[in-house]
Amino acid sequence: MPWPGALSQRASTPASEPSQDPRPPPHKGFGFAGDRPQEQDRRMVSAPVSFRGISAGRVFPLLPIRVSFPKLSLVSRLQCFLILSFLVLCHQPSCLFSPSFHSHSPPPLRVPPSLFPTLIIPSPGRYTYEIAPVFVLMEEEVLKKLRALVGWSSGDGVFCPGGSISNMYAVNLARYQRYPDCKQRGLRALPPLALFTSKECHYSIKKGAAFLGLGTDSVRVVKADERGKMIPEDLERQISLAKAEGAVPFLVSATSGTTVLGAFDPLEAIADVCQHHGLWLHVDAAWGGSVLLSQTHRHLLAGIQRADSVAWNPHKLLSTGLQCSALLLRDTSNLLKRCHGSQASYLFQQDKFYDVALDTGDKVVQCGRRVDCLKLWLMWKAQGEQGLQRRVDQAFALARYLVEELKKREGFELVMEPEFVNVCFWFVPPSLRGKKGSPDYSERLSKVAPILKERMVRKGSMMIGYQPHGTRSNFFRMVVANPALTRADMDFLLNELERLGQDL
Repeated sequence: MPWPGALSQRASTPASEPSQDPRPPPHKGFGFAGDRPQEQDRRMVSAPVSFRGISAGRVFPLLPIRVSFPKLSLVSRLQCFLILSFLVLCHQPSCLFSPSFHSHSPPPLRVPPSLFPTLIIPSPGRYTYEIAPVFVLMEEEVLKKLRALVGWSSGDGVFCPGGSISNMYAVNLARYQRYPDCKQRGLRALPPLALFTSKECHYSIKKGAAFLGLGTDSVRVVKADERGKMIPEDLERQISLAKAEGAVPFLVSATSGTTVLGAFDPLEAIADVCQHHGLWLHVDAAWGGSVLLSQTHRHLLAGIQRADSVAWNPHKLLSTGLQCSALLLRDTSNLLKRCHGSQASYLFQQDKFYDVALDTGDKVVQCGRRVDCLKLWLMWKAQGEQGLQRRVDQAFALARYLVEELKKREGFELVMEPEFVNVCFWFVPPSLRGKKGSPDYSERLSKVAPILKERMVRKGSMMIGYQPHGTRSNFFRMVVANPALTRADMDFLLNELERLGQDL
């Protein structure tokens, strides 16, 4: 991205004199594969940080990355120091996560005390390029990489404070695209609207409808099959029904990786329905989006490139560190800025000395934002794309190992064969085995998971989530996403459940 050339200082510089412009060319040194700097520009930098007794100055040369810093301003150099302070965290993930935490995603960090001062270093705001030049460029590079994995060569995006907010952004953008007057005139500019999602969707869809003034009644719930996938035929039926009732359909939210069962909606068929009716297709891939990194399993998201927007949380399956959530857009018309911009003159002056397109803060609802892209950029640099793919593939492999081991043991029963890393199962205690036909079986089985959860938490041995689902009694939902897990941890989990439940 070239710097603006219509500056009097630059215009008056004789051609024979070297430029005195200290500003670095944008993106240099912050790209991914293929963007490595020349050898003479590389700098290996150490910082006063220790990790389990190993100084950062000793560890950084061992990292499989090279960090390049061109001539940077003071603000940029301070931001680069912050970057280096986290490099060790990204390079040794197995030291950071408890292997006995399986309840939710992401797992909690086990951070060495020597890094506490680093973690509380305040990060700069993200509203203008002059405040955070390094991180503005970094965010654009990371978003570009994520869009490429979705299958888009261009587009837009922003890092949001969680997948729930990403989903709300998508609803707001879809509404604005269809009814741009609503930005000024509000709800009085709108007819009754309808959006569609499956009964397995994340609860943030209904929350977002309430928050944006649409009301939860505007959310039409589409049936899902026995595996938790949206049924496209019922989507078609719900759209026709909404139109017949006088509502205007405007968005469909599909899910790639549902929270409980880990289901992936059939995106190609859903995209066909959206295309037929002219609806915005949003894919909530907060949980399952990272599967795009795996050449083996990315088919689960086939058709995602046809979406208008995608929510993706690298802090979930990749364990990038809470929070790290991206909203990706196929749009190239600056929809984010048109929808949310307010052109505050004290921040977003149009006569600055640099390209004001770099002032990305007016695209978002917030003013100050944390530098969430930093965590993913560092992990990508430290692990590499192949390393991240191995992390995803390892999670699938361990989930499959757990399923096969579970089948070998008496007292364990799968809810269904998983297609993702959500392994849902019942532990049937000795007193209930062979009594599935008894009238109080379901009621008694439903009490088992809460009792075992209390026992494991009080003992401090591990943590697994449980929940009911439809007519199903409480069952355990094992989330195999922790990068520290091994087969031995899977064996321990099954052994511990047997030990905790042997007297029930």
